[in-house]
Amino acid sequence: MRWFALFGVVLAGGAAPTLHLKVGPAPLRVGVPVPIVVSGTLSSVRVEAVSPSGRVSPVGVTRAGHDRWRGVFRFNRTGRWRVRAFSGELKVQVSVLIRLALPTPPPEGFGPLGARGCAPPSPRNGEEVFGTTVGGRFWALFGFNPRGTTWASDTTASLDGLVGKEIKIVFKLTAGQPSSFYAASPTGSRTRPVWGPTPHGTSSWTRTGAEWGAGFVFGQVGCWKIHTARGTTSGDIFVDVRS
Repeated sequence: MRWFALFGVVLAGGAAPTLHLKVGPAPLRVGVPVPIVVSGTLSSVRVEAVSPSGRVSPVGVTRAGHDRWRGVFRFNRTGRWRVRAFSGELKVQVSVLIRLALPTPPPEGFGPLGARGCAPPSPRNGEEVFGTTVGGRFWALFGFNPRGTTWASDTTASLDGLVGKEIKIVFKLTAGQPSSFYAASPTGSRTRPVWGPTPHGTSSWTRTGAEWGAGFVFGQVGCWKIHTARGTTSGDIFVDVRS
């Protein structure tokens, strides 16, 4: 992973104060917390971020030393942003290019992340399936497969004998209970669960995150995408329903 830090500096003449601005180091991607540091022999500073559309957002900074202020900012969209710092008559600006966030890599013991069209399906280790998630982790526990349903692969979420049957799946999302949750069929149409999402309280499942259960009926063969989201965190589990 490449990490970036961008710098800006304004110097006044003579013994006047200077104003320095550093953005990073951190991946310059949507939703990633990026450190913002302002330094100089100054009594106060103000920092703001300007989006590609011109919207101005304040950046909260606190004093971190005699001549240093520090804060963190999450850029919420792609494109060219400007970060500006002010102190009295001094102003400094840094331009940053924010790119799409990268999904969380799979943990040890899991294969490649699932992708559109189940190329490949989401990785599986035992009954656990790991989702393709930006900004967190999304898990599914397939411990309740209906009668006659079997795994078609030892390492991916691929199932035989599932079409038309109700399956219970337990989920966890590190961002909390979902604000968006549905399955998308191989043709792209959205399907709500036949029941749920039902939040769970205590659980023996040790993965971190908010837990809930839901029931789905996959009505046709092909790649089904189970999607969830909360805030800036979104995840997809790609299930290859073979029969």
